[in-house]
Amino acid sequence: MYENLMNFKKNGESINYLELKMSFSEKNSEYKKLEQEREQYKQQQKVIIKLIYTFKGIDQVILRKKYIGGMTLERIAFELNYSHNYIKRRHSDLRRTINVLEEWVK
Repeated sequence: MYENLMNFKKNGESINYLELKMSFSEKNSEYKKLEQEREQYKQQQKVIIKLIYTFKGIDQVILRKKYIGGMTLERIAFELNYSHNYIKRRHSDLRRTINVLEEWVK
C-alpha cells in the first residue's frame, strides 16, 4: 500500500502517456491493451485516494498534500503553520500505520 502512495504521481503520468498513445492508435488489439493498462492505473489511484480519505484531520491533509499534491514535508509544515519536526513525526506515524494495515490485510 505504501509503495502505491509513493507511485501516485507516476501513475498519473502513466495514465496521461497511455491516453496520448491511445489517441494516436487505431481501435485494435493494441488500443484495447493500452485501455486495460490505463484502467489498472486509474484503479490503483482510486484505491490510494480511498485510503487517504479514511484518515481524518491533519493526517489526511498531510497524506493528501504529500502524495496527491507532491509537496515536501517542509512545505506542508510551512503551509499548515506546524513545525517541520511535528509533520515529519506525524508522517512517520502514518507510514507505520499504513504498513501495519497492509500486513493485517494480507
